[in-house]
Amino acid sequence: MNTHVKLVTLHRLPQGVAVVSEGIRVGAVCYEIPSPTHQINGPVVVAPILESDAESHSIRIRLDSWEVRHEEERKRLPVVFADMAIAVRAAWAFENDPGISWRSADVEIGSWIAAWLDREKFRTNGS
Repeated sequence: MNTHVKLVTLHRLPQGVAVVSEGIRVGAVCYEIPSPTHQINGPVVVAPILESDAESHSIRIRLDSWEVRHEEERKRLPVVFADMAIAVRAAWAFENDPGISWRSADVEIGSWIAAWLDREKFRTNGS
């Protein structure tokens, strides 16, 4: 079975359209490039990690490393996911949990994601 995943750089928000971009340094130059993302809810996105290599003067899109971030708050969940589907589940769980928000203290967000990862491990492994 083939799967088609569309990652975009434009997202609709209540106040209009936002272009998601990311600054990444390659050697002595910082490039501001469109960031491929999957929109979760408003400014919350799941995105592959961008990695630079100064020696080959290149930028790689890592499809084995995903992050969840809030573009307006400029915050990220403090974990890198090996799979986009798990990152999407974590993003929705975070968004739907009334006990946590992107404005929570970093230590609270860290505790939340650690607890969610424990529950996710139990859910998928049964132990």
